[in-house]
Amino acid sequence: MLESVSTDSIVVRRLRTSVLGDALDDLTDRLAEQGYARSTIRQYVYAGGHFAHWIRTRKIRPSAIAEDTVDRFLEHIARCHCGVPGQGRKHNSAALAHLTKLRRADGLIAPAPIPPKTAIDLGS
Repeated sequence: MLESVSTDSIVVRRLRTSVLGDALDDLTDRLAEQGYARSTIRQYVYAGGHFAHWIRTRKIRPSAIAEDTVDRFLEHIARCHCGVPGQGRKHNSAALAHLTKLRRADGLIAPAPIPPKTAIDLGS
């Protein structure tokens, strides 16, 4: 539950009403179940909130999130002037890995692409 991440009702409302509000709530619960520290959960949820803001401003549907979407967001972090709280690239990368894994498990975004087989994979 997002209230465990912040006692600021404005922050909780902003996160909950974002395009990824339900996913951020689920992410909070899942990370808590896995034993993550409250401070880490907060960092990851804030990173997810920043990502939600970014995809909304670029008119990307949450169901269209893919690896290239995450990569473009991580490139954005280096020059970000959004004014949205967030963390550095490391925390954003980890947070979005958790978020995309969760959304895939729930069937809300497409599966990760399967990389083409290499000569080593084919036993050559």
